[in-house]
Amino acid sequence: MAADGSAGRITSKANPHVKYARRLHRRRVREAEGQCLLEGVRLVRDAREAGAAFSLGFWEETVLGVPGGEELVRDLTARPPLGGFFQVHPQVMAELADTETPQGIVVVARRPLPDPRPFLEGDRPSTLVVLDNVRDPGNVGTVIRSAHASGAAAIIFLPGTADPFGPKALRASMGSAFRVPVVAAEHAVAGLLETPGPTRGGGGEETPASRAALASRVPELLRRSGYGVFVAQASGGWPHWRAPLGERAAIVLGGEAAGPDPGLWSGCELVSVPMFGGAESLNVAMAAAVLVYEAARRREGWGTGAD
Repeated sequence: MAADGSAGRITSKANPHVKYARRLHRRRVREAEGQCLLEGVRLVRDAREAGAAFSLGFWEETVLGVPGGEELVRDLTARPPLGGFFQVHPQVMAELADTETPQGIVVVARRPLPDPRPFLEGDRPSTLVVLDNVRDPGNVGTVIRSAHASGAAAIIFLPGTADPFGPKALRASMGSAFRVPVVAAEHAVAGLLETPGPTRGGGGEETPASRAALASRVPELLRRSGYGVFVAQASGGWPHWRAPLGERAAIVLGGEAAGPDPGLWSGCELVSVPMFGGAESLNVAMAAAVLVYEAARRREGWGTGAD
């Protein structure tokens, strides 16, 4: 068995490159390593075009039959990731992939670490999306995609939210997580409020308690940065078309069942998308799309005679 794509295929699941990539299916490992897994031709291509830094890559012959697959393999062979681009046996690809029917390409990429200062400092109109305990990774990825499409400045996510750089969330965001800043709440707070970084436990990892303590200061951070904070609810508060979302607005979206933490966001404005057809509510990703585009409409002056 050869360990590189030029001399043959990786055929063993015990190959060290394969073992390393497989470990990245666990969120704790992804965060500690600062890496994530990209799967599928479109996602890998979109991330490449967005400037994502690739660390390692794997492909097998199935990808050559996927539209754009052969071209992508040629590109990554000519300009391979830092750690190499390896052809693998289909059984190895099945171990690397997160989907039931892999497209035949998996890449390890560095997680972006955006600087929060550009979107938190200053006074220009902008929209932030804040995710509080949104556990479904598909919804997290879809919210990121909608936020990016609508011109939102950034997404901030609190502990308890699904990893935006997990496989399912990345597939749903379709490369948007590499094109718009996606920042952990504790890191934004530590960077902007002159607060020490999260305390690390004996194993060198950030402790959940330290992350939660920093994240609890996000409302303070947003207010100091001049943002009006609007907490999305199923009903009550401002209807979305009347809410003053056109200046510096932070839209807080909560978990699908319980919504945002009421204690953390007490005293903030409430906003909702009214239901006229008898449905109980929209899911968080659909509500987010309505709210971020309403914010964009206000911010850009659409429909006011200025467009």
